[in-house]
Amino acid sequence: MADEHTEDVLYQSVEHQKEETQSPGAKIEFHYIKSNHFRVLHVTGAFGGITPQLDIHMNVFGDRPPIPKIITHEITLDSTLGKETGRTSISGIVREVEADIVMDLNVAKSLITWLTDKVTTIENAIKESSRTQENDSAAAN
Repeated sequence: MADEHTEDVLYQSVEHQKEETQSPGAKIEFHYIKSNHFRVLHVTGAFGGITPQLDIHMNVFGDRPPIPKIITHEITLDSTLGKETGRTSISGIVREVEADIVMDLNVAKSLITWLTDKVTTIENAIKESSRTQENDSAAAN
């Protein structure tokens, strides 16, 4: 629990930020710090729904082949690892759910806008790359 001094400093900091951001031409800095749980997720899909509080929850997952439970190898005459002779694994595809992301409506709308911008940028880059390849092919002929 924060002591009185810490709470007072936090209150003063918030009040100072309010004053700074309410003046004309105001600016605020956001400092990005990676949490201890930060990691890169390779996402191939998502599922989820709406919470009772009307937030959106989205489970993101990655698809991958299953990791073998056991792999058996021969041992060669010189005591080195030889060829694989057996493998025990489940069949099918593993759908590994990595995280459940919960956001309110405004964040979801912002995320849609951000994703749409990134998709448009990629689509334009693909179109430009195709045009360049077509021009290079035409010039070579």
